[in-house]
Amino acid sequence: MADVRPFRGLRYNPARVSDLGAALCPPFDVISGEEQARLYSASERNAVRLELTRTEDAVAGEDRYAAAARWLTQWRKNEVVTRDERPGFYLVAHEFEQDGERLTRTELFGAVRLEPLDSGSIRPHEVTRAGHKEERLRLMQATEANISPIMLLYGDDGGVAQPLAEAAAAVEPIEADPGSAERFRVWPIDEPSMVRRLQEALAGQPLYIADGHHRFETAINYRDLRAAEAATWGEEQAANYVMAALISSSDPGLLCLPYHRLLKGLDDEALAGVRRRLDDDFMEVRYNSTRAPAIQVAEEALASLRSPDVVFEVWGLEPRMRSSFRLRGSRPLDSLTSAGHSAAWASLGPAVFRELVLKPALGMEEEEAERKGLFSFSTDATDAVHRVNTGECQLAFLPRPVPMTAFKEVSDRGERLPPKSTYFHPKLATGIVFNPLQGKR
Repeated sequence: MADVRPFRGLRYNPARVSDLGAALCPPFDVISGEEQARLYSASERNAVRLELTRTEDAVAGEDRYAAAARWLTQWRKNEVVTRDERPGFYLVAHEFEQDGERLTRTELFGAVRLEPLDSGSIRPHEVTRAGHKEERLRLMQATEANISPIMLLYGDDGGVAQPLAEAAAAVEPIEADPGSAERFRVWPIDEPSMVRRLQEALAGQPLYIADGHHRFETAINYRDLRAAEAATWGEEQAANYVMAALISSSDPGLLCLPYHRLLKGLDDEALAGVRRRLDDDFMEVRYNSTRAPAIQVAEEALASLRSPDVVFEVWGLEPRMRSSFRLRGSRPLDSLTSAGHSAAWASLGPAVFRELVLKPALGMEEEEAERKGLFSFSTDATDAVHRVNTGECQLAFLPRPVPMTAFKEVSDRGERLPPKSTYFHPKLATGIVFNPLQGKR
C-alpha cells in the first residue's frame, strides 16, 4: 500500500514574510490573467511567481520556468523561505464558504512515495492530457521542487484523527488570511513520536488521486529522468516522493462538485446530431424558464440533479427552456457496459456525455473539440447558463456530481473517467509549504 513519509519542507520565514495569507495562491490551472496580476500585486513574495510566472519576469536567455527558479533561488538566499531542520508533516485547517455555510477541510501535507499507477497503491480516476504534464515537468526541472501539492484521499481515518487533534492542541497555529472567503491554520508536526503515529495510521491504506493527476505522472517522469542521470540513486532520494495533501474521504469539508460542459460554434448539422443523440438514448422533461434569471435557472437545475436518475440538465436546446434528461431504459447503459466499462462508470454524467452525446454527434473526443474551440468547461452553473444566454455558447450540459461511492469504485477497478469529471472544491493553496527535490528527503 501507499508509503507516506514526513519531509523537510521549505516554508516562508515569518521574519521576512509577516503575512502568509498574502503569499498564497491557487494552483496554476485556475489562475486567470486577471488573477495572476492581482496576486503579483498582493505581495512581491506571492507564490504565484513560482507557480505561474509571468513571461515578462524572464531576463535575457530565460524562459518563465528559469525565471521561477531564479525567484526561488533568490528567496532561499535571502531567507524569504527557509528549510525546516527536521522532517515533519504539515497539518492545515482549510476554512471556506459554500452556499452560505462555513466549512473546514482538514489537510495533512506529507511526501508520498511514487508508484506506478497500475500498482494499486495510488489510484487515479481521470484520463490525463500531455500538455499540462510537459509544462509542469519544465517547472520541476527548473526549480527542483514541488511547488504545489497534489490532493489524495484516504479511506480509514480511525487512526489518523486522534493524533491530528493532539497535534493541533499542542501548539498555536500559523494563521493565513488571503483576503478572500478562505482562511488557513497551519501546524508543523515534527515531534518524532507524533510523526511515527501518523505514518503508522496511514500505512497500509490505498490513496486516491482527487486532484493532481498530471502532477503525479509528471513527478514520476521527473524521478525517472533524475535517476537516469545520477551515478547512484538511493531509496531516500527526495525525487522518489511527491508532496501531497492527504484528506479523509469522510471529511465533512470534502466537496466533490461537477465541471459543466459547454458547446459552442456548432453548425446546424452538428446541433441536429446532438439533438438526435439525446432523443435516441434519453427521456426529456422540459421546464419553462422564460422570465427566470440565470441564477434561478442554475439553482433549479442543480435541485433537479439531486434526483439519482437525472443524468444531466441542459440549457439552450429550446429558447428559455430547461431540459432534464434521464436514460431511456437499460439499452444506453448496456451499450457502455458491453464495451467493458463498469455500471458505476457508465452511470456518471461526464462519461455518458462523452460516449453517448459528444463523440457520436461530433465524431471527435473532448480534447479535439476543445482544441477546435467547440467545447469548454465551467465549474459554476450560473456562469454556464449565463454564457448560453449571452450567445457565447450554444448549449450547457450540467451533470450530477460524481458520488464518492462511485468515485472509489471506478478508481478501485482501475477505470478512468474523462478529464475534468470531478472538481474538488476549493483547490489546495500553493505556498503553505514547498518540497525541495535535491538530494535526500
